[in-house]
Amino acid sequence: MSSRVTRGNGRRTADLLIDCAIAELEEKGYDAFNIDAVLERSRASRSSLYHHYGSRAGLLAAAVLHDIEAKSTRDNADFRDAIVRCVTRDDLKSIVERAVKGSGSASRRSLRLARTRAYQLAEHDEGIAARIALLTKTESAKLADSLFDLQERDLIRRDVDAAVLALWIGSVFYGRVAFDFTNATPSQSRAWELITIDSLMAMLSGLKVR
Repeated sequence: MSSRVTRGNGRRTADLLIDCAIAELEEKGYDAFNIDAVLERSRASRSSLYHHYGSRAGLLAAAVLHDIEAKSTRDNADFRDAIVRCVTRDDLKSIVERAVKGSGSASRRSLRLARTRAYQLAEHDEGIAARIALLTKTESAKLADSLFDLQERDLIRRDVDAAVLALWIGSVFYGRVAFDFTNATPSQSRAWELITIDSLMAMLSGLKVR
């Protein structure tokens, strides 16, 4: 006979509830989020859910924050690792092109949607808003450090503040969220990619891709 996960599992139960809540969000979205489906997925008891997260809203908030923090940290680390290995401006151009063209992938779209859900919750919860602000500042500061290194090696222009540039780059990539909701055609997506690559390269180093 199957057994349900109980409160005694502690951290494991809490983590499992988060994972299942994220899966439910990705499948059904915020409005259709079903707490019973999460309990069925996780095999956790309702009392465990309330013990760890207090309410449906508490679980939603925790899931959204965990999702955006994990995805943003991983995504930004990949981009930073790539740009710090640049040796020439041609290397940088290739990395920017790959990043922009890759922004249409399912994983990048999932990150943008996770951010959108977090922003929606942040409008009504100061604690969530503060966590998002801290995440944004932390990840932007890491990217700014990598950009400053490129400035020191004369691979990108020095006349733009690296911290401001890092925030701007983040906003550019998040901006593709408009295409996620408007069913853009492949030709429109390609046009956005070309414009974005040119804009990024112009801001970074004054180079033109075309």
